[in-house]
Amino acid sequence: MIQRIVMKRGPKPEDLTGKKFGRLTVICEANQKWGHRHWRCACQCGRQCIVAGTELKRRRTRSCGCVRREKIIHGECADPRKSREYRIWSVMKSRCSNPKATGYDYYGGKGITVCPDWRNSFVQFLSDMGRAPTKFHSIDRIDPTGGYEPSNCRWATPVEQAGNKGSSTSLRIRITRGVRASPRGNCSP
Repeated sequence: MIQRIVMKRGPKPEDLTGKKFGRLTVICEANQKWGHRHWRCACQCGRQCIVAGTELKRRRTRSCGCVRREKIIHGECADPRKSREYRIWSVMKSRCSNPKATGYDYYGGKGITVCPDWRNSFVQFLSDMGRAPTKFHSIDRIDPTGGYEPSNCRWATPVEQAGNKGSSTSLRIRITRGVRASPRGNCSP
């Protein structure tokens, strides 16, 4: 008895023509490379590129590369070590949104947030805050219980920030002539 083996093929290849993936719109199918179907796409910026269909469907490719170029335009993220402001912005976002970040318990864990404009754009943050006046200045929230937003932030020195802590209390010491403290806490004239 002869058994007939029927090999099933996968699903019919999907036609991606006309579909949008991020900034890309698929124009037509391009040549296959390495066994994958590739598609010619038009980007919103006006350029065209060829992308593997699997990269489009998995959302790994969403532009012709213009998004990456836009992020580098301000010159800060190619090498973040070159800008204190970029590092401050990056750490600010991290400690408010990443539970694994150092300081998250004191910021994001207490409900401190970053306004959407700043969270999504370093350029907007830099536009609103400007450059730090000196290397000693860092970002400070005027109201310690409020979030990071233009109306609640300033550049401040460590001394200014120390006076703006939510837990700080004022302690006044009166020095009187002729009175000195002893190690036991008694005062003697």
